[in-house]
Amino acid sequence: MTEDEIKSFLDENKSAILSTVKQKAIDRLVEQHRWDITEQISKVVNAFVIEEVVPEVKAHLMDIKGPIVEAAVRGISGLTDELAKGLAKAATENVANSYRRENILKALFA
Repeated sequence: MTEDEIKSFLDENKSAILSTVKQKAIDRLVEQHRWDITEQISKVVNAFVIEEVVPEVKAHLMDIKGPIVEAAVRGISGLTDELAKGLAKAATENVANSYRRENILKALFA
């Protein structure tokens, strides 16, 4: 390519070249500052949650504390009842299996 051809090419594509250079510069700036921007936004969101949301949620939970505690106690009671039933069933099965094994062993070696 001659110098005149290069000049002509650049003149013909000047707006596309400028647009591409501008977009690349913007992309580079965004990439360079993306982490900083993300960190700053995260700080603002965290502060908002701590200062505004947490107190409201806590106040609401305090308003319904009684039903929450009652439900937790009922859940624990139900859980312990089921656990006791399961343990009793397992113990009964263990005894029955032990008795069957004993009879099988006696029959085999008698």
